[in-house]
Amino acid sequence: MYFVFQGKRYQLRMVNRRDLSNCDGECDDPRTPNKEIRINRNLKGVRLLEVCIHEALHAASFEQWSEEFVASLARELAVYLWRLGYQTDRSGGALIKN
Repeated sequence: MYFVFQGKRYQLRMVNRRDLSNCDGECDDPRTPNKEIRINRNLKGVRLLEVCIHEALHAASFEQWSEEFVASLARELAVYLWRLGYQTDRSGGALIKN
């Protein structure tokens, strides 16, 4: 699955935790060829939503915002959307509105 952030195309890949650098998600530098966002495939619920938002924020604002700002904003947006009824489907994949 591909997404575009700030005119840069990223492939989203759900990967095993061991394929990540001691985290639940990673986003390549926008100058990297064949850019990817990698998310821990075992995440579920609001944590999955939070990590997806977190890495999308990195893709959209690479090196413009601090890690602390991105982490805080991603958590706040995930809780906001979750409380509005946007949740992952039973497989943990698609975002749906209940």
